[in-house]
Amino acid sequence: MLLTVALAVTVIWMIADDGSLLFALEETIVEGGTSRRPRMRGMPLNGSVKPLGHPLLVDGAGGRIAGELHLDRVSDEALIWVLNNRSGRYGIHESRTHMHLDNVAELLLRYGIEVETEFFEVTT
Repeated sequence: MLLTVALAVTVIWMIADDGSLLFALEETIVEGGTSRRPRMRGMPLNGSVKPLGHPLLVDGAGGRIAGELHLDRVSDEALIWVLNNRSGRYGIHESRTHMHLDNVAELLLRYGIEVETEFFEVTT
């Protein structure tokens, strides 16, 4: 059951201004409501469902880079963690490079967490 949950949710991460690495489950809230719920992967957002994202990790302060970490099944027997820079405020920006994301991947590897990276470029 834990594997099913891990495959269904997205973890948001951030390197804060002080260099610390922060994690949380991505959550949503219905506009006008007070209860938070984990956002299931692939769940579309609409006018009334709002994401509670990366700014909450640092109380709206600055960050170096941020994105998502999710588990993907590549075959019946193989799972892989995927690290990306999908964050509107802290991830997809001209000042963030693939090298910044690779640095986060190297930091995770020091803790024994091997990831593949997926870098999103700024689109105009």
